[in-house]
Amino acid sequence: MKKTNKSVLIILGFVAVSIVFFFIGRSTANTTTNSATAQSNKKIHSQKDVKKINKSSDNDDFKITLDSVTTEKAQIGDGHRFMSTDSFNVKTLLSKKYYITTVETTIENKTNEDINTSSTDGQYAIIDGDGNARTAEGQTLLSYTDMEPSYPETFPKKSKTKIQFIILSNKNNFNSKDIKIQIPTFYKGNTTDSGSYVGGTFSF
Repeated sequence: MKKTNKSVLIILGFVAVSIVFFFIGRSTANTTTNSATAQSNKKIHSQKDVKKINKSSDNDDFKITLDSVTTEKAQIGDGHRFMSTDSFNVKTLLSKKYYITTVETTIENKTNEDINTSSTDGQYAIIDGDGNARTAEGQTLLSYTDMEPSYPETFPKKSKTKIQFIILSNKNNFNSKDIKIQIPTFYKGNTTDSGSYVGGTFSF
């Protein structure tokens, strides 16, 4: 009888050890999988193609500098928010994995006066090397751009303001050659008779 009990204890001990090793192996596998997933996501977000441009174009009132063009991979659910009109949601146009191209510019107010942007003629736009004009009101990926900051309230005298045009696409095909930047003309008062700070299209 004692021999039988001893055999049972040995069997139970073996089963217990097997269960422990099973859960240890399962936990290790899950940790490895999660780690691999995290590394994969990190790799997606870390791949950036940065092109330094540093070209300028100006008129009597403004000097626009095209600083750089950066393209990176992104995916739906990564927390990016985009400015789009109330009539559509730009994210509905994107694949699960897509591309963000950030065109960084500097707008310099060359005048000795603060420029208020509340009264304008025209709009902000970026025109790529293929001739696609993108604005914040566009409703396709070839006609839409996000802007950061969205609309500056003022350009202080003799100041430089950073503006980012953010282009979204499902393919890495943004043509950064011969980019053009368009900014509005800003009126000094509430009427066209009050004078203006001339914007226009700036080529690079």
